[in-house]
Amino acid sequence: MIDANAINVFMSETIGSKIEKLRKQKGLSRRELAEKIIGKFGGPSIAGLSQYIYQLEKGKRKPKVETLEKIAYVLGVPPSYFFEESKELEYLGELDGFVNLPVLGEVGAGDMIIPLAEGDTYLVPLAGKVKPQKDWYVLKVKGTSMEPYIHDGSILVIEPARFGYAESGQIVVLCEEDGDCLHGCTVKKIEDAGKEWLIIPLNGSFETKRRPKSEVKIKGIVRKVIWEP
Repeated sequence: MIDANAINVFMSETIGSKIEKLRKQKGLSRRELAEKIIGKFGGPSIAGLSQYIYQLEKGKRKPKVETLEKIAYVLGVPPSYFFEESKELEYLGELDGFVNLPVLGEVGAGDMIIPLAEGDTYLVPLAGKVKPQKDWYVLKVKGTSMEPYIHDGSILVIEPARFGYAESGQIVVLCEEDGDCLHGCTVKKIEDAGKEWLIIPLNGSFETKRRPKSEVKIKGIVRKVIWEP
C-alpha cells in the first residue's frame, strides 16, 4: 500500500531553509512577509503568522500546501520551488544503467483500486532526464482510461508527491482516503479548478470528473512510463 506519510522532518527543514533564504534575498523580515501574506489573502494576526514563519524556517513545523502557495506567491516563485532538490540526486541500487525500485502494486486507470505491495522490484533504466531517487516506486497500470498514452499493463515510475503537492496539468496518482483507511487510487491528469480538481482521463471514451480537493489526496507524480507489449 502507498505510504500516506509524505511529510518528514528532513523535508520540513529543507523547505524552511529555502523560505528563509528567499525571504532574506527579497529583503523582508518575517513580520514584513506576514504583512504581505495577510494583506493579499487575509488570515490570522500578523504576530501569529510571523511566529509560524519562524517555526517553518527552523524546521519546527510541517508546512501546509496552502501556506506554501501563499508564501510562494508573495516571494514571487512557483510553489514547486520549495520541492526542488538542490543536492545531488541519490540513487537506489544503481546497476549497469538501471535502478531497482520497489513495486507497490497496481493503480487503476478507470476505477480506483487499492495498491497492494507485491514485495517485487523492477529494474528501471536510467535514461534521459528522469533519474529516480531512493524513495521513488513503481506501480502497474490496470485499465484503459489513459490510453493511448498509458496502456493497460504499463509500468509507472512514481515520485512521491511532497506534502501532497503537484502542478496543475501533471499526471498523478490520486487516492481516496478516510483517515488511515485507503479506499483506492487511480492515475489521471489533473487540472486546478479552485477548490476542486478536474480529474481527466486521456482516453476520450471516459468522462472528466470534478472532485473537491478535500476528498482526494495526491500521492505521487508520474515521471516515467514503461510499456512492454
